[in-house]
Amino acid sequence: MKMCFQPYRPQAKNRQLIDACNAILTTFAEKGFVLSLRQLFYQLIVRGKIQNTQADYDNVGDVCRDGRYGGLIDWEHMTDRVRLLQDAARWIDAKDRLAHAAKTLRIDTWKGQAFRPEVWIEKDALSELADAACTPYDVPYIAIKAYNSASAMWDAYKRFVRYIAEGQIPLILHLGDFDYTGDDCSRFLQEQMLMMLKDVEGKISFRRLALNPTQIDRYDLPPQPGKMGDPRFKAHIKKHQPWLRTFASKHKELVAPMIAEMRKDKGKRDNDDIAFVWELDALAPEVIIEIIEDGITDFMDSDLRGQYVDRQTEYRNVIADMGENYDALATDHCNAWVTLRNGSWGIPQHSVPTLPGVSPRREKWGIPQLQEMDANIAEQYYEILPPPVEMPISLTTGESQ
Repeated sequence: MKMCFQPYRPQAKNRQLIDACNAILTTFAEKGFVLSLRQLFYQLIVRGKIQNTQADYDNVGDVCRDGRYGGLIDWEHMTDRVRLLQDAARWIDAKDRLAHAAKTLRIDTWKGQAFRPEVWIEKDALSELADAACTPYDVPYIAIKAYNSASAMWDAYKRFVRYIAEGQIPLILHLGDFDYTGDDCSRFLQEQMLMMLKDVEGKISFRRLALNPTQIDRYDLPPQPGKMGDPRFKAHIKKHQPWLRTFASKHKELVAPMIAEMRKDKGKRDNDDIAFVWELDALAPEVIIEIIEDGITDFMDSDLRGQYVDRQTEYRNVIADMGENYDALATDHCNAWVTLRNGSWGIPQHSVPTLPGVSPRREKWGIPQLQEMDANIAEQYYEILPPPVEMPISLTTGESQ
């Protein structure tokens, strides 16, 4: 939806930039994706519309902001995945709640699998893409924000100990920038987790899904100048120097302005001709989702998981039937209790508990929870209640019969 709150008349150059932005945003919207500012920025670079500089990034941000307020860019085509409103879920009534539960009920569909995967992604801004890839496969994910926190590592340790006790191999699927920090994070996370689990009998597995040199080449991702003062610079260059030199040789025209800019600011320094980095955001959203999905399915026994997915579907169908027949079920429950209440044996009034210092509420008749009935009343209750509809689930074991 385009809506004008403040008129904006861009100059010709910015008008062209808005047209380029709209073309990209519309293309991704048709695929079901909403882009962040940084994702849009990299898509503009890939298409040769702008340079990979901070000045261009700032200009794209300004133009998109003014373009949206000015009614030139669709408000729904861009998103901020960091500044999100947190609110509680609400439903119209109990019937609506059951309908929602029928769609969202989940059981453990990874039971019995050799591996137990978790997706660890570097940036919170990309969590929405991780969710799109992980949720259909019932795989948890976390935005670790670089090196992760000690508290998050402790929580992971407890989960991994549980996985190992259940006979599974904890599997970390990591996605991060291809820069000095993002690359080093893979080393740190793996070493730290191995150190924490050193006294636990079992295995742990780790795979870096992205961003890797092969993906940079495959998708022709644009580089940006690295920070040579970073303490991890030398180790990163040493590890990837052959590939970085090959890349610089193949893209001389592309990297020449970056090298000149770095030397202008800092003077000539060792390896400044290959001091380039790439951000995970440069990948198209659908590519990130595909990479995560492929990483998950590589370690998944689809046939085994399919059995649990089928069982989950059965459970959901039962709840859906309960929702569709809620009025009748609620009426049966109410009528059975009214019959008991009006009986000759005399049942105590159902009152609301009070707290110290709070005026007691007036006692009133009501429908008690099952745990509020004594054995005698409960037996009579079920004699009056109409026979339940047969269900393919045992309420005692939770297993499909």
